[in-house]
Amino acid sequence: MKKLLTTISLLALLFCLGTPAHAQETLQLQLKITTAGAHNVVLNWVASADAALNPTLGYQVYRTAGLSTVCPAVPPSTVAAALASGFVVISGATPITAVTYTDLGFPNAPLPPGNYCYFVASVLSGASSLPSNLAPAPVLPAPPTGLVPTPS
Repeated sequence: MKKLLTTISLLALLFCLGTPAHAQETLQLQLKITTAGAHNVVLNWVASADAALNPTLGYQVYRTAGLSTVCPAVPPSTVAAALASGFVVISGATPITAVTYTDLGFPNAPLPPGNYCYFVASVLSGASSLPSNLAPAPVLPAPPTGLVPTPS
């Protein structure tokens, strides 16, 4: 009987660790902009602490929808609140498993020059975690090309 209770306790613990609620409690993604260049932004983050226990855990990347946007002083409290305040998911409907993402302007490339604000949320079994920290990024215009000196 003691062995059965131990097995049941372990199964309950594993079930609790694998639930989206646990993923919400431990999210510390530490989102960083590593490159902001002409018409693109490269984002990196630290994997969720729950990723090792849940191989199906993925991430969705969000960006402010408009140009010349300053990141809010306080991050949105939920993904739903972020969507209501003007953020859009840019990594697609299916969560990605990588801990890096290059924003080239999805859904309308190229990404126009301007200031953008990003966050990432982990996703497990269709439920999103709390948003990560916010990361601002300036997107630069492409440099001029074809410079030819003209003698005077």
